[in-house]
Amino acid sequence: MKHLKINFMKNNLNLDFYKNLIYKKSNWHLLNILLKILSFFYIFLLFSRNLLYKIGILKIFKVEYIFVISVGNITTGGTGKTPILLKIIDILKKNILKKEIKSKNIAVISRGYKRKSKNIKIITPLNLKNENLRIEEIGDEPFMIRKREPEIFLGIGGNRKKVIQELLNISKNEIKYIILDDVFQKISIYKNLNIILIDVSANFLFFQDFILPRGTLREPIENIKKADFIILTKTNLAEHNKIKKTIEKLNDFGFNKNNIILSEYIPSYFLNFDNHKIEIKDFFKKESKSNILTAIGNPSSFEKTIKNLDFEGNLNILHKYFFADHHWFKKENLIKAISNCDYVLTTEKDFVKIKELINTESIYFSKFDASKFYCLIMETKFDDFKFLDKIKEIKSKQKG
Repeated sequence: MKHLKINFMKNNLNLDFYKNLIYKKSNWHLLNILLKILSFFYIFLLFSRNLLYKIGILKIFKVEYIFVISVGNITTGGTGKTPILLKIIDILKKNILKKEIKSKNIAVISRGYKRKSKNIKIITPLNLKNENLRIEEIGDEPFMIRKREPEIFLGIGGNRKKVIQELLNISKNEIKYIILDDVFQKISIYKNLNIILIDVSANFLFFQDFILPRGTLREPIENIKKADFIILTKTNLAEHNKIKKTIEKLNDFGFNKNNIILSEYIPSYFLNFDNHKIEIKDFFKKESKSNILTAIGNPSSFEKTIKNLDFEGNLNILHKYFFADHHWFKKENLIKAISNCDYVLTTEKDFVKIKELINTESIYFSKFDASKFYCLIMETKFDDFKFLDKIKEIKSKQKG
């Protein structure tokens, strides 16, 4: 593969750079001391909050007759939550739900990180053609979920308890399963199944990390024991030794093969701006000059995926435009990205934002060559039966 290292990093908050900065003790000794002090106060606040729930001063909100699944992280940054959420929805529809339940009996709740509206938003199962949703109102990840799964309920808001209450009022007892996005740290809500995602393709593994703000751990690593289930994400992009070390560490915390799942992040096909599918092997048949444009938590994993697909060596990556996770693209970002290239390669989460921007400001983009944008559609694969067995096990215990 031909690869020119020309990087455009404006507004970039690259996670690997941040971690490397923190761990470079020789040059950042004073910064390390300050961050250690701040981390101590952060841990103290976590401990105080948890204690208030433990002694009953703060109450845990429990939803009766609904199975609540939490999908979260113990670290900041991208671990692949949205693809896992979509995979769980698919498993529930195809396996557990079958004839007894339909898609409308599933709800996903997200805070809609970095959306431009603060109001609670409840989205009911509707025909997408009759729906006028703005991506800025609900956030990029919920918007992507809505496009993929239009027949489920979707609740958006920072106060998850209020979102759940509004959802239940509107749904009229139709919801049987609630999937909570990124709430592992929110002990205010009772979860029937608590799932932690660990990205084993990351440069730094979770047990090598430090507590915020010194590192990216959201809480002490021993708190991972609160999880019922661990999913190791992007294992096909990780070194075998990293996977092995992670599993060994999880074994130390009491996890075993029955509650650890290895998942792969598999490229499926490319999608052009007109929503036409292009097989991966066909996309790389001829030589091309491409740019990469993305605003995800771990952009290096996307770049690695693209490179791994180019078996013929026909892809020439000119520029990499990496922005902070959930960044809202501007006109100048897109204009810069399509310059002097054949294609602009991006992720599904970025693609929905790009299309919305171009479609809502069509006058400005009237002479804009949107056909250069190609989105790589990814699918998550893991052991469905092991996941289903865990749900059945928990349901059986709770009935008992």
